[in-house]
Amino acid sequence: MRRFAGCGLLSLLCLAGWPALRGKRNVIPGTETMPALSGALETTTVHGWGGLQLEALRSKRFGSDPGRPVIIFIHGFPDQYLSFLESCEHFQELGFDVMSLSLRGYSLSAIPSDGDMSLHAAAMDIVTVVRAFEGAARRETHLVGHDWGSAVAQIAVRIRPDLFRTLTIAAVPNVQRMQVSNILEYPLATMQQLYHSWYMLVFQTPVWRFITGGSGITGLINSWDKRRQPVSEWRLNAILQMLDEAEVRRTAVSMYKQNALQLAIPEYGRRSHPATWEQAQKTIDLPTLALFGEDDDCITGTTFRIATRAEDFPRGVTLEMM
Repeated sequence: MRRFAGCGLLSLLCLAGWPALRGKRNVIPGTETMPALSGALETTTVHGWGGLQLEALRSKRFGSDPGRPVIIFIHGFPDQYLSFLESCEHFQELGFDVMSLSLRGYSLSAIPSDGDMSLHAAAMDIVTVVRAFEGAARRETHLVGHDWGSAVAQIAVRIRPDLFRTLTIAAVPNVQRMQVSNILEYPLATMQQLYHSWYMLVFQTPVWRFITGGSGITGLINSWDKRRQPVSEWRLNAILQMLDEAEVRRTAVSMYKQNALQLAIPEYGRRSHPATWEQAQKTIDLPTLALFGEDDDCITGTTFRIATRAEDFPRGVTLEMM
């Protein structure tokens, strides 16, 4: 009976999400390529935790001047590191050393041999990269994360808050507060969020294979962007090219399989990924900027505000709607 009820709920969530995949598309794959890099930026690889080779976009003279502040950008799903190209160019011109880092599992060189796509492992990649370029100098390093990159960044600054000056999170709020138990305190908001999170539950099942192909991913991206400026053609092409690799598709979706329910259900999280769960319960001891969209189709504005509590940010948090 419990299995039947679960299948019924999943079916309803799939039906809820199907119009998003079949709706009007803002952009379709084409032939547009990525703009040429400015002379100050380069693509390269850096060493993550355990020696993983992570792709990165960064300043060509990264680290040559210990006095230059650093900004590190972390992407989400379905996305990749080149999506921060414009941000990197902007802050490079303002005098920062910049790096947009690929998450583990999002390239063939970064497939973890043990299959570990937990937030803790991804956060340790960030810590490893920062420790490598910091050396003996104390750099002013600012960390920016979007979507899953926000969740990873939150764990990274909890593990080693001393390595960072500030944290900026976008689209995903404090993971400590993303629990289904909130339904008792905020029933309407929680049910609304579950409706918007239909795809997260689908990714827990074999059905994910049918919606991570080209047309499915295009539909997801455009459904999320329908109230905002459409994603550029070259960026969509880069994402689809990345996900064209079967192993990359599998590991990218594994981030949902290994973290979504673990964060939502405390008992499950403590048992399946204790390292992530332990870090997620800590406060964030950095000045934090939390950015959200009122009409976001993944994490609602209401959910974001509920999950952002001053007591979880001892050094302050600024909440801003985009």
